[in-house]
Amino acid sequence: MAGQRMGQGDIPHDTGTHWAWMLWYLCRIKKKRTAQCFHCDGEEDSAQHTLSACPAWGEQRRVLTQAVGADLSLSAVVAVMVEDEET
Repeated sequence: MAGQRMGQGDIPHDTGTHWAWMLWYLCRIKKKRTAQCFHCDGEEDSAQHTLSACPAWGEQRRVLTQAVGADLSLSAVVAVMVEDEET
């Protein structure tokens, strides 16, 4: 299953509107048997994994770190988002 790509219609994902189902959640609600990331071996697909580890999102991560800094923890990224909304 490692490295397997999702089939059309398998998981909702739209990078144009920036939303996607995280596999950990689909696994939790019993819609998927595993939470393994489709893009890399052995990693759980979660928001933190996408932000800081998954090689498939490397370019987006580079742009994000230029905007928010090296701390890609969920709390740090959300804090920057809220701060930007307030200014």
